[in-house]
Amino acid sequence: PNPLPNIEQQELDEQAVAAKLSDRAHASAAEQAALIRQLAAINPRSNDRWAEMHRVFSDDQRFLLDRLSSLPADSLLAGRLDLDRLGVFGMSSGGTASHMTCAVDRRCRAGLNMDGFQPLLLDLPPLQAPFMHMSRGNGFRHAIAHERAQAASYLVRVEGTAHLSFT
Repeated sequence: PNPLPNIEQQELDEQAVAAKLSDRAHASAAEQAALIRQLAAINPRSNDRWAEMHRVFSDDQRFLLDRLSSLPADSLLAGRLDLDRLGVFGMSSGGTASHMTCAVDRRCRAGLNMDGFQPLLLDLPPLQAPFMHMSRGNGFRHAIAHERAQAASYLVRVEGTAHLSFT
């Protein structure tokens, strides 16, 4: 029902909001969140697709944890996993999914997100487990989750890196 977006205008709009975000790297979490939501609203179809993908990844992580807790007694890993003290980590989409998993699953006792971000993270409950947010030197979106965290939280920006530097 919606006409195809004007890609050129969309890119200009995205660049304008991204520039505002860069200028406000030291702004309050609420101000940053408002700009991130504004950026996501420019291309809601793409944002919704990415959000669904990250939900599936987080669901997959929790499905795996469920299955590991019900291994047969003769399994190689049976009795060798401490499923009450798990660390969850990932890079890019995996990092976003790890944040999501740790925000909603008490089995996550520590987490690491390496340069993953999706606006849906803004709406998750504050992290209750120790968590490290790593990003490029110019990355700042993790500051919101870092500020909201209710457990030890670490925000690491690695100067001179690009997104794929974390792979």
